[in-house]
Amino acid sequence: MRTNGFLWYATSVEGATLDEDGEPTAGEIQWSDPVPCLIQFVTNNKGAYADGTFKQIAYKIVVESIPLDSSLLKLERDSQYLGEFLVLGKPIKTTMDRTILYV
Repeated sequence: MRTNGFLWYATSVEGATLDEDGEPTAGEIQWSDPVPCLIQFVTNNKGAYADGTFKQIAYKIVVESIPLDSSLLKLERDSQYLGEFLVLGKPIKTTMDRTILYV
């Protein structure tokens, strides 16, 4: 498979606790090892409802099948950091043992 970037998926959050008012405090996200992938910019107006709001799809990601149980990804394409994204919808399995993700 041709690749042009890498993704990292969140494996855990460490150090997240509750403060004295019972509000959650930020923790540090632990990331997986880099996974080679194909990242394509989406130019149409497709989107998905996530957490009660409509979010427009920014990238389509094709990756060899990996055990992905995280909804938070960090992306880098052609040595340029793209940012952290939430996975929109369920991963789509293809017949070529690849997975398609939309963020």
